[in-house]
Amino acid sequence: MIRRLTTPVLLVAFLGMASSGLMMLIVDQPSFTLRMHPVHKVFSIVLVAGVGLHLFTQAATLRRHLKDPAARSVAGLVLTLLVICYALAWMNPVASEQAQQIDEMARRIEAGEAWEAPKTAPSIGQAPGPGLEQKSCEVQGRGR
Repeated sequence: MIRRLTTPVLLVAFLGMASSGLMMLIVDQPSFTLRMHPVHKVFSIVLVAGVGLHLFTQAATLRRHLKDPAARSVAGLVLTLLVICYALAWMNPVASEQAQQIDEMARRIEAGEAWEAPKTAPSIGQAPGPGLEQKSCEVQGRGR
């Protein structure tokens, strides 16, 4: 009975993970990623649970598959790719202050709270933004 339920759960969880992940990859906007993130998280948990159950019920079959040298080689290559991707991600840190700002912003957006961009002064030589007209010390229009 468990084996019959595992396959449909894995199918739907895979579709949820794959579709949300592909959408976040194609629509490369942090605001969209934040909107899709809850879907991706929920279905990742469902997928991990389903795979765990599947591996538990199919352990003997998996061991038989891994006796084939070609299957072991492919598994080794994919595992190596996974380790390389994790290493590259680990070696690409985000500055601590920026990471804290991003994490706080994401937390507030996921919680449905309002978010305001941090207020920063314009750099020297940078034109002021809207509503930030430069003030002059001279009073114009006063003629004698």
